[in-house]
Amino acid sequence: MILILFIFGLAFGSFSNVIIYRVPRNISIIKPNSFCTKCNREIKWIHKIPIISWILLKGKCSYCQSKISYLYPLNEFLVSLIFIINGLSLGLNENINIGNNLISLSIFSLLIYIIAIIDIQNLIIPNRVIVLGTCLAFLNSITISILKNDYYYLLNRLFSGILGFLSLEIIIFILFLITSKYAFGSGDSKFYGLVGFWLGFNNLFAVFVLSIYLGGIFSLVGILLNKLNRKDKIPFAPFISLSAYFVALFGSEKIWNLFSRLYISS
Repeated sequence: MILILFIFGLAFGSFSNVIIYRVPRNISIIKPNSFCTKCNREIKWIHKIPIISWILLKGKCSYCQSKISYLYPLNEFLVSLIFIINGLSLGLNENINIGNNLISLSIFSLLIYIIAIIDIQNLIIPNRVIVLGTCLAFLNSITISILKNDYYYLLNRLFSGILGFLSLEIIIFILFLITSKYAFGSGDSKFYGLVGFWLGFNNLFAVFVLSIYLGGIFSLVGILLNKLNRKDKIPFAPFISLSAYFVALFGSEKIWNLFSRLYISS
């Protein structure tokens, strides 16, 4: 199972590279075929094998010899690792929050990974990825509701998605009235909406609180180490993604238990 998940992870990791590079640049993910970003020559199929081709080519284009970023094989490896963790977690943890379905969990984790990387590299969360993720969440909720004959599941996801978007929008508006500055990007609200559609109300609230804590700790440490100043923009999607993944794997109850232990110990 681990080998199969690793292979599938490599394939989807390679596809994630296409999305991460092309979507922020408004390039179709279907056409043209994969090409070198320096010389624009089409890449041969033999040079598209995840990780292996990069190693055999010594990280260089076979045509112009320009360097190929190590981020490409790194993304492929990380997606494979995520898929393996998903598979192992479903076997060990009964609290998985996406219908106890490996396919659903893997789609969700791939989406939030792609969003996080795009935000890190470009400080944007593309609408196209949010729309795609929302449509997939809707189809996933309908399928699970039909299989379980439980349409509360679908209603909960719809309500949570709308609430996830509106909650942060309201907070952004209030903070803007107070400070005349936007504390978050509009993409963050949409991302919370996407998380709500996938995980439901209780889990959405846990993701919201955990991501705020993680983002706050990161900013505080960066300021103390003189790596950041108060005016710097930081990508917030990685904190949402990390929080959503933790909650998807372990459940909101374990997150609340962790917070309660931290408060008791302090």
